[in-house]
Amino acid sequence: FEKALRSLEKALANEPEHVPSMAMLADLYASDYQWSYNMVDNALEKSLQLASRAVNLDPQCQLAYLALALNYHLRGDRESFVNSAERAIALNPYSTNTLSALAAWYGIGGMWDKGLALIEKVMSINPGCPVWCRITLAMYNYTSGDYAGCFAKVKMINMPGAMWLPLMRLAAGAFLDKQEECDRALAELLEIHPDFKENCFAILSQNMPPGDSLAKMWAGLERSGLNPAEE
Repeated sequence: FEKALRSLEKALANEPEHVPSMAMLADLYASDYQWSYNMVDNALEKSLQLASRAVNLDPQCQLAYLALALNYHLRGDRESFVNSAERAIALNPYSTNTLSALAAWYGIGGMWDKGLALIEKVMSINPGCPVWCRITLAMYNYTSGDYAGCFAKVKMINMPGAMWLPLMRLAAGAFLDKQEECDRALAELLEIHPDFKENCFAILSQNMPPGDSLAKMWAGLERSGLNPAEE
């Protein structure tokens, strides 16, 4: 992540008007906030500034609207998120990377009808779809109360280093009384975020806007025994 971040910062310094670099850097700034990497000061605000500038310079840049959508998703600004997401889709309705990312954000934001419709479209275009499509489907199982379905799906996904997999195994496993699996999942989470026990609510709330998905995930973590005070 840091290599990509520094490379894009250097590229944009060399070509300040290069819109794709601007859009990709906006995406990474938002991701720095989302995943609690903390490599960038005021990352979410810098992301919004860059993405907004990118769409103003090139209203046909799908990457720029995708970065805007991520930013608004993380802020919990549903209306602005939907506007940016729909614009991104309209520019290229067959970009499975774009549709997969938006499907996840629609779903986590509580708009499952739209999220699931996008996943269905992605799978019809590309049966070997991006793996986060299946993570989104597992999240849908979890938020719907199908903890066994969620647990089964995440066990089949190979994506080392992704926080969502051990996170959902821990939360779903807690409802299924799978203590050994919960212990393993927590150990994996602590490899990714060594301070997860102390800061799990802050880490979660930077990934998930306020709403039903966050509340249900928090309920699973509380059931697993993680219960620091919410910030």
